[in-house]
Amino acid sequence: MASLPFIGHVHALRDLKTMKLIRRKLKKSQLLLRETNKGGNFYVAHINEFEEKAVEYRMKIGAYEELSSSLIEDILSKVTRLLNDLHVKTNQFSFQQYKKMIPSRLTVELAFMYYNPKTDK
Repeated sequence: MASLPFIGHVHALRDLKTMKLIRRKLKKSQLLLRETNKGGNFYVAHINEFEEKAVEYRMKIGAYEELSSSLIEDILSKVTRLLNDLHVKTNQFSFQQYKKMIPSRLTVELAFMYYNPKTDK
């Protein structure tokens, strides 16, 4: 990979400094910066506004359910138990395959939903 010319490096450092400043100001004011669903545009709002919109959307649609934190532990335990049974009792797959499939408690996480603003309406 080719290195940046000096002027490009200077511009990159300036842009990084600007980005860090924006992040600090947003965090201090408890604001979120999100890209709109059409792309190219950005929407800035208070964290509470995004939370309210997400709750409103979930209530309106009725297809989402907020899960407790213990649910992921239950799912993880069931998957681990099933894989252990399949591997030890039935030898359905090799130890290498077992190691690839077994979930790690440190890295596993559930997907989450967030509100994506529509600025075109």
